[in-house]
Amino acid sequence: MSEFIHTWWLIACDSVKDPQGRRDLYERAAHVQELADAGQPIPPGDKTWRQLLAERGVEP
Repeated sequence: MSEFIHTWWLIACDSVKDPQGRRDLYERAAHVQELADAGQPIPPGDKTWRQLLAERGVEP
């Protein structure tokens, strides 16, 4: 649970600094939800959340 909260906090703080990135994230999430609702396969991501945050200069 503590790792989940720590991860959520890092992502939330990064999201506040990058409103466009947050909008993009919600758009991608909506698309993935549409695929899931239609029973279609969800494409795998090519990076972990740790890699994505590291690219943005956020250290977990």
